[in-house]
Amino acid sequence: AAAESQLEQQQQSQAQQLDELRHAQAAALAQGLAQQKQQYQALIESTRQRFHEEISVAKQSAQQQKLFVSRTLEDLERERTQRAADMEHLIDQRVADELLK
Repeated sequence: AAAESQLEQQQQSQAQQLDELRHAQAAALAQGLAQQKQQYQALIESTRQRFHEEISVAKQSAQQQKLFVSRTLEDLERERTQRAADMEHLIDQRVADELLK
């Protein structure tokens, strides 16, 4: 009976040790998962920030290009108007010169 009791105690002790080991493994796994989650969250945040910056730069660039095109069109329109006025003046001059002959 004493041997059975000792065997039972040994089995209980082993079961308790196994249980403690499982708890320790579960805690370590949970801690590892929590660290991974933090790393992923940091990665997601830095990626989101980088995309936000890239989008901002792209918007700014598009705005500058739009402004450039707008200014170029204004310049071309001004140049065209000036040339038309110059041609008109030249024609008037020639007509005047012809009439004076």
